[in-house]
Amino acid sequence: MIVIAASRIMLTVSALEAVIVTSIVATVILVAASIYVAWPGFARSLISGLAVVACFLLLVAGVLAAVRGEREFHPHEPDDASTNETADGVHSD
Repeated sequence: MIVIAASRIMLTVSALEAVIVTSIVATVILVAASIYVAWPGFARSLISGLAVVACFLLLVAGVLAAVRGEREFHPHEPDDASTNETADGVHSD
């Protein structure tokens, strides 16, 4: 469910926003893992609580993103100047 929720969020936001969101999530995971390694006794209960809250927020955001729908994907069309093909599809040099 977490993977599906995350994919819905990434499909809803723009490409740049998806990179930013993913970077923030990766940074939060790295910081949480660093705290866990540095202070295992203190961090165990803290990380467990934060993980539950994060999963809940991720699922809620995934549902909201699914309701909003996916962003529009436009197929890439080459510029006329960037191609050397003629009207019949043959390359001209």
